[in-house]
Amino acid sequence: MQETLKAAALPSAHLPKYEDLPDIDLYMDQVISLMEKYLGLGLSSEGRQLTPAMVNNYVKMKAMPPPVKKRYTRSHLVYLLVICTLKQVVPIASIRDIIFSEIRRLGETEFYRQFSAKYTSAYTQVCAEHADSMKKNPAPSMANYAGLILHSAISARAQQSFAEGLLAQIQTARELAIQERAAAERQEKNTKSEKTPAKGVKPEK
Repeated sequence: MQETLKAAALPSAHLPKYEDLPDIDLYMDQVISLMEKYLGLGLSSEGRQLTPAMVNNYVKMKAMPPPVKKRYTRSHLVYLLVICTLKQVVPIASIRDIIFSEIRRLGETEFYRQFSAKYTSAYTQVCAEHADSMKKNPAPSMANYAGLILHSAISARAQQSFAEGLLAQIQTARELAIQERAAAERQEKNTKSEKTPAKGVKPEK
């Protein structure tokens, strides 16, 4: 009974392999069904659920490509798997930037393979770290699991804070670059204005 409860409560430690994603055109309801199967969304909190409206919103935000004639492909599943895995930690706009940056660098297939491998490695490491504690306190109860939950939540928040700090640095660098570019353009405009004589004024020889 206890093992059944644990299996039902814990999400999958593995994302599907790229080769196992269906290489056929899919309709929205099929996509939602597959994502629930892959990520166990039906057992997750409300914030991790996936709906057609959410998928359409990701498309509008350009976080994933639009469907072709209302049909989705293996590529769309890759985007959705990454988005759904990260969206509780990273803003959608930042996930979009990360996905497109990594796909440009690695290609879609290799990016997803590395992403799924990192997810599995991180999850396995967490489970191994707490394996002894769960063996000592096998019965699922707040009294037995409060310490583990607190430790995991604090670690998760610390990792999230670190990610947010990196994103803040990127945003600051972008804003600084925009300001510098604008200043350079103003300087160039002023220089041209100084070199161009006013109408009716002959340039000095």
